Amino acid sequence: MHFCKHALTIIIIKGYKKLTKNNSASVRRKERYSHIYISLKVKTGSDWQLIKAADWNEDGLNFFSEHKFDEAEVFFKKGINKFCGNIVWTRRSDNYGVIFEMILNTMLFEELEKLKDKKDVSGRIINLVRSEGRIEEKKKLLSALNRHISETETEALAKKHNEENALYRYGVKLESPEWSEIVKYALDASEVVRVMDRLNENLSGLTKDKK
Repeated sequence: MHFCKHALTIIIIKGYKKLTKNNSASVRRKERYSHIYISLKVKTGSDWQLIKAADWNEDGLNFFSEHKFDEAEVFFKKGINKFCGNIVWTRRSDNYGVIFEMILNTMLFEELEKLKDKKDVSGRIINLVRSEGRIEEKKKLLSALNRHISETETEALAKKHNEENALYRYGVKLESPEWSEIVKYALDASEVVRVMDRLNENLSGLTKDKK
């Protein structure tokens, strides 16, 4: 079966980030994309649940679901095409420790965008984000960068996360020509979004230089 390009639904989200906000399992050598979601269906028992693939590339994706998958193999459907992948990690999104670390990683990525010219600090941030569990080091680095974390702020962000996301988050590895074609089309279709993001970044840099 050939992938039907007209059947692809992509949802553009505000803000393009090349690196993800989750945890070290989502940081890979190959670039992952979160500037758009790709909608598709995952098989849950006898039903098909609509999901949004995030942090994706040709090798895999992440997705949220209330369904607990007990088997590693999971099946997806996009239009008339079906393909399967393997779950390589699972996170419960109600685990406060995991959520808190994700919040710290998000804040570190936000600081990373401000420090593009400082390679030593940028390298330290990337290494920390790739390391799971180094909470105190992440807090100290954020403090050194004048990004202070209040208990009220973290509680609000954790509450928002739980309201917006399903109970489980899954990381899936895919080796599928159907999925590769979906990724190719999604990138082609969203190229204008990425160009606009790069243009905004350049304009922002010019504005700062004039100050």
